[in-house]
Amino acid sequence: MTLPKSISACIDWWLILIFIGFLGAMIAASNGFKLQLTDFWLFLVMIIVMPVIETLVFNRWLQQGFINYRLQKNATPQLTYVFSILLMAGAFALSHIVYGANVFLWWLIPATALGVFWVYCPNLWAVSSVHAAWNLSLWLVS
Repeated sequence: MTLPKSISACIDWWLILIFIGFLGAMIAASNGFKLQLTDFWLFLVMIIVMPVIETLVFNRWLQQGFINYRLQKNATPQLTYVFSILLMAGAFALSHIVYGANVFLWWLIPATALGVFWVYCPNLWAVSSVHAAWNLSLWLVS
């Protein structure tokens, strides 16, 4: 059985990002960030539901929408991708500011990584699973 080309081309980056996410979770936990999910339903939402919804909103609609709009206007592809990643990362980080202003900049790093991953692998399930693995890592080390 072979995986669809869009996923098989991304597996190496997928594994690397999950590993880096676990390291990032350990750094975040050592700096005092805690993701404590005491309720089973809240756990399911944070690990399964929210990564899919956030990938849809930030990567699929915001980032990909900006890319499609700019490319239709004959903009430079490289700048379009850079600006789309920065736009999405900023919006993603702002949506997580409820965890504290001091972690706002920390959220820019994984958001940027997810944005770059989306450019190279625009697959909802691949990006969502990385995001879910990162949330799970934060919960495990908290």
